[in-house]
Amino acid sequence: MAKGWSAFPGGFCVDHTLELAVHKYTLAEGIAPTFSRMRGIVGYFHKSTNGIVDLQGIQRRLSLPMQRPVQDVITRWRSSFDMVDWFRRQQQSIMTFDIERAQAVASAGGEIGNLYGDNRLQLDDWSIAEQSVAVLATSANVTTKLEGTKYPTLSSVLPCVYRLLTELEDDRSLYMP
Repeated sequence: MAKGWSAFPGGFCVDHTLELAVHKYTLAEGIAPTFSRMRGIVGYFHKSTNGIVDLQGIQRRLSLPMQRPVQDVITRWRSSFDMVDWFRRQQQSIMTFDIERAQAVASAGGEIGNLYGDNRLQLDDWSIAEQSVAVLATSANVTTKLEGTKYPTLSSVLPCVYRLLTELEDDRSLYMP
């Protein structure tokens, strides 16, 4: 992909540029620990049969959509947004799971350890997750539109770039070659 675009001076692939921007966002100093903990929780639910069964029971009790956690994968477009949006939509079920698990462990006289306990989300993490959904939503929608076509052409790229520009704040600058 990069080799193909190298023939165009100042050229770039909008789709890849957006994904790289999202990747850099998830690695930012104040954001990275939250995304790391969310990935750890998703990993716990993907590995723990009891954990996912308990989570689904909580979702059912709270009348929330029965949704499995979404894994953030660096090579999959929009997965960062999908993961953080899952946490936003399932916040009540995750917090309930966290409380019930802590109570069960405490009543058994143990400590919360393992993959889940090491990645418990704090209040700041929930705030970062909510704000991250807002930050990443436009990029996720644009990449989805670009990927809907087999070969993104200028007619599909330009409207997406203009949409990104219009959703940016007026006082921020944007450099594009």
